Amino acid sequence: MEYNNEYNMDLYPKKLHWEEDGLTATRTTMWSGPGCHEGCQVIFYTDEDGKLVKVEGDPNSPFNQGRLCMRCLELPELVNHEDRLKYPMKRAGERGEDKWERISWDEAYTIIEEKVRRFQQESGPESIISMIGTGRNVSQVIAHNQYANFGGPDLTLCFLSGDSCMLPRTALCYVVMGNQWVADMSQFRPDRYENDPEWKVPECVVLWGTNPVVCNSDAFLGHWIVEAMKRGSELVTIDPQLTWMAAKSKYWLRLRPGTDAALALGMMNVIISEDLVDHEFIDKWTYGYEALAERVKEYPPSKVAEICWVEEDLIVEAARFYAKAQPSTIQWGLAVDMSKIGTPTAHAIACLAGITGNIDNPGGNILIDQACGLEFGYNSGIEYLKEGMVEKRLGNSKYNLKKYGFTASSQSDAILEAIETGLDEKGDPRPVRMLWIQSSNPITNMGQDAPRIYRAMDNVDFICVVDLFKTPYIVACADLVLPCAMSNERDCIRVWFDPVRSLTKCSSFFEAKEDEQIMIDLGHRLAPESWPEWVKEPRDYMNWRLQVGNCGFTMEELEDQGGMIYNDFRYYKYEKGLLRPDGQP
Repeated sequence: MEYNNEYNMDLYPKKLHWEEDGLTATRTTMWSGPGCHEGCQVIFYTDEDGKLVKVEGDPNSPFNQGRLCMRCLELPELVNHEDRLKYPMKRAGERGEDKWERISWDEAYTIIEEKVRRFQQESGPESIISMIGTGRNVSQVIAHNQYANFGGPDLTLCFLSGDSCMLPRTALCYVVMGNQWVADMSQFRPDRYENDPEWKVPECVVLWGTNPVVCNSDAFLGHWIVEAMKRGSELVTIDPQLTWMAAKSKYWLRLRPGTDAALALGMMNVIISEDLVDHEFIDKWTYGYEALAERVKEYPPSKVAEICWVEEDLIVEAARFYAKAQPSTIQWGLAVDMSKIGTPTAHAIACLAGITGNIDNPGGNILIDQACGLEFGYNSGIEYLKEGMVEKRLGNSKYNLKKYGFTASSQSDAILEAIETGLDEKGDPRPVRMLWIQSSNPITNMGQDAPRIYRAMDNVDFICVVDLFKTPYIVACADLVLPCAMSNERDCIRVWFDPVRSLTKCSSFFEAKEDEQIMIDLGHRLAPESWPEWVKEPRDYMNWRLQVGNCGFTMEELEDQGGMIYNDFRYYKYEKGLLRPDGQP
C-alpha cells in the first residue's frame, strides 16, 4: 500500500470488526512481546478458527498512520509458534534440570496462595518482590498485583543496575520541570503536522544518543522525525556511529562514548558566552542560571573538543544552530541513561533546553500529560499498601530519587544485595523469600552481571515467572511458570503517553491467560477486600480503573471511537498550574 503524508481515514471501515476475504478483521493495538513502547494501531486478521494469520498497520490511526515495523508484521509467526508456553508448569526436579510437570491454573493459584501467605506471615509482605521487563503492557498489572495482592512495597525493573533504562532521564525531568519531556512532533493531537494550527515545525532537531527510525524508543515513532524533515527540520545528530539519520544531518557530532555531559556543557558555554539564551524564559521560569553560567566557563569548546574528540568548530556551529533555531527540540535515548553519570548528563542536556526556552512550547520539548487521569504505571494500586510500607522500599535510604518517589520503584542493585545478604542497605534484616517476575529474562538480557544473579537465586525460596516462552532464566531458576497472552489475545487499555488505546481480544492460545486475568484471579484469593466483587475479567478491570480515574468513558466506548481517544493537549503547562498539585504556576 502506498502512503502519502496524510493518513487515509477512508481506506478501512470505521468500526471494530468487519469481514474481509473470508477473514475477520479487528482494529486494535499492538503492545505485547516482542514489543516496544509504541502501541501502534494495527488490524489483526483471524481465520474461522480464531488463528491470527495477518497483521496490517491501521491507516485510520493518526498515531502511526499505517506504518509498522517487523515486530508487528511478523507477529503471526511468534503468536503461533510451537515453542510458546501453553500451560502452567511447576518444576519437577532441581532448578536447572529443565524438568517440568503440567498443572492446572487452579493448582498454580493454590501454590502461589500458599507461598504468599506463608512468606507474609513468617517474614512480612516485604519479603515478596515483583520484577518487570519492558515493552509489554504490564506495568500497571505488576504494580497492582504487588501492592494490593502481595502487600509488599518492592517493584523494580528486573535487576537492571542503576535503573539504566529511561529512569535517569525521567526522574531528572520530574525533579527539575515537573514531568518528563519528549520532542514535539504533533503526536499528542489527532490532527497531525500542518493540520494542527498550534504546532510548529522544529527548525532544529537534536538526536542525542538515539537512532529513532530503528529503535522507536520511549513511545516515540522514528517516522515522525522523517515527516518533520520533509517539512523543513534539520538535524544535529550526536552519536559515535554514522547512522542513517546522522548521514542526513546538518551536523554530525561523532563524540567519544560517555562524554555527553561535557559536550552539553561546551554547547552551553557557546550559547551563554554569545548571549544566545532566552532571557525572558530564564528570568521568569528558572533558578540557578548564574551558577550554571559560571560552571560552563570551565568547559570552553577547545577543552570539550579534546574530551569528546569532536572538532571545536563543529561544537560551536552546532550550538549556535540549536540556539538560534525557532523552535528547537531534543530527542534523547538510552545512551544518556547508560552513562556512569546518567542523571547529571540528563541534567546538562535538559539545561540546554531550559536556557533556550524550548520547554513545553510548540515544536520544542513538550511535557507529557497523564492520559485521562489514569494511573496505569508503577503507582497503580499503591493506595492498598499499609501505612509505612512505602518507606521500606529497598534503596530508599541510599538514593534520594527513590526516597522522594521520583521513579516510583525500588532500586535494583539494593534488591540484589538484599537477596545475597538478607540485609537492607542499612544493615537491618531483610530476607527476600519470593520473586514474581513478569516478562523479563535477567540472565540473558536484563541483568548487568548474569553469573552473580544466577548465584543469588539460590537464596530465594520461590520464584514464579509469567512469560511467553521458556527462557534461560526460567530453566535455571523458576519454580513455577505461567503462560501469558499476547496482544491479539487481550482485552486491555494501553496507557503510556497519549492517546488512550484499546487492545481488543480476537483469538486465544491454549491456556495462556491475560496478565490482567492472572492478577484478578489472585486478587480474589489473596486480598478480596481490595477488589470489587464484580471485577472478574480484564474488561471489568479496565472499566473499574477508568471509573476511578474519572475518565468519562468506558472501554466499549473507547473501542467504538476507533480504539483511540486523545486528551486535550495543552502547551505551556508550567504557566497554567498544570504541573503542580496546588495548581500554581
